[in-house]
Amino acid sequence: MPTLLRRALPALLLLAAIAAVAAPGAARTRPSDDRPNETSTATPPPYHPNLSIAFGPFALGAKRSEIDHLAGTASNPKNDVVRYQLQDGETVSVTYANDAAKAISITRPFGAKTKALLATSDGIRLGAPIGAALPLYGPPAAEEPGKGPGYTLYAWRMHEGRSVVFQTFLGSIVSVDLLPPNPYPPGVKILGGSGTSQEDPLKISAPTHDKAVEAEYTWLQRVNCGAAGFRFVYEKNLTDKNRKLEKLSLYCDADQAVYFFDVTDVPKTK
Repeated sequence: MPTLLRRALPALLLLAAIAAVAAPGAARTRPSDDRPNETSTATPPPYHPNLSIAFGPFALGAKRSEIDHLAGTASNPKNDVVRYQLQDGETVSVTYANDAAKAISITRPFGAKTKALLATSDGIRLGAPIGAALPLYGPPAAEEPGKGPGYTLYAWRMHEGRSVVFQTFLGSIVSVDLLPPNPYPPGVKILGGSGTSQEDPLKISAPTHDKAVEAEYTWLQRVNCGAAGFRFVYEKNLTDKNRKLEKLSLYCDADQAVYFFDVTDVPKTK
């Protein structure tokens, strides 16, 4: 895989996530399968504190009972998606999995005169200019047009592969989506091992090599590398005790880290 494409993969995966906000059902970007051994002179990314954004009680991973209590209602436990209507006009849609918030979308009518009820711990409210987020979170990881003229999406990477996407209209925040990590490609499993040493690699089972490649990067996005995410440095193919390994080196939190993937059971590239 060309080095430039490798460096762009984390951003491409994040763009795929925000594309689902702008256009549900859009196809995800998959990396190329052409990955020779290579080296890079990549420099460490800028470091930002880890982002863990929540709007009041609405946080990824929060329990249904906690959100129901704080929202002053009792949702039907059979409903995986619950809409909470707040007094100031904000609408919160929470997607639950195992009774924990998996994804959250908050919207507010543009031009609403009352002050937004919900705010982050940093004081960001819907209706505020997007410029209010920049001093706190730094430059966005991705920016692209929103759902129509005048709309723009700004995405920041959070810890554990999560992300937050602000949508603005004419520069003012009108919605925010708190999104879970990207799922692994269909048919892919990553099992056992810490991945931090050649003796204890992560074992990948995948129908094709390109799906294994995508799974590697999806897994790496879940490593706690701060808001800036990780940046690829080099890859090396290894053979150890009849196992085929891929060694990936990357910058994480301005430090260099190495992870090992066992791809013995992944079909060879044709």
